[in-house]
Amino acid sequence: MNAFSSRHQVPDLRRPAGQPRVVHFTLLELLLAIAVLLILLGFLFQFINSTQKVWTAAEKTADIFAQAQISLQLLEKDLQAGLFSNEADNPGHAMLLGIGNDKFFFFTQDSTTGGDVGTYLVMYTWNDGVLMRYVWDEEIEGRPAHFFYGLDPAGENATDIVTALSALQADSDKGCVLATGVSDISIESPPGTDLTEESEETEGNGFPKVIKITLTLHDARAVQVVKEAGAGDEVAELKKAETERKFCKIVFLR
Repeated sequence: MNAFSSRHQVPDLRRPAGQPRVVHFTLLELLLAIAVLLILLGFLFQFINSTQKVWTAAEKTADIFAQAQISLQLLEKDLQAGLFSNEADNPGHAMLLGIGNDKFFFFTQDSTTGGDVGTYLVMYTWNDGVLMRYVWDEEIEGRPAHFFYGLDPAGENATDIVTALSALQADSDKGCVLATGVSDISIESPPGTDLTEESEETEGNGFPKVIKITLTLHDARAVQVVKEAGAGDEVAELKKAETERKFCKIVFLR
């Protein structure tokens, strides 16, 4: 025991007395430390990258939801303010909703942002994925704001109404963009009712008390980025399907 103890108590003559002993890392230890650091940095990068993707996706989803909310709220307001009546001798007070492949229109009250009370022609169009809302609230091409009052859009005045709608759509100051990336929009009524029927006494097909609006949107910016990157139509369609969201709203009419 004494010999062992004395052997390990021999002072280190290579360093001055009182100077602390310096511990050096070996090359293997340095390589291991670098490897561990790289692994930790890799995990950190993956975490940051995943967080950024989730953040970006959340922003895009929030933007789509905001557009859908604005569009559906305005549609509900306009439809609920729509003028309709079952009296055949009261022309001009029938909503008579006109529905086409890329537009629909109806008559509504108090449609202006200024709160002016009156009867206005409101039209929604969707072309190239853009949903627009137009309001005929003042004279356009010599026609006063209420020129259509008393006209029958489904009868002899149909051509006059179609011409007016084209003039309204051509006036960029009368339209505002509600949503982009519109894949589809539909307005449905329950079975046995007709959105374009004025009378409830015509073979049981009356104007509905409730309708359903379905709006399908996708991330138009993401699809545009894919196209600008040189991707083909198939990849763009996949991105469109990936970001597509469908929104439904039930609207109760008076």
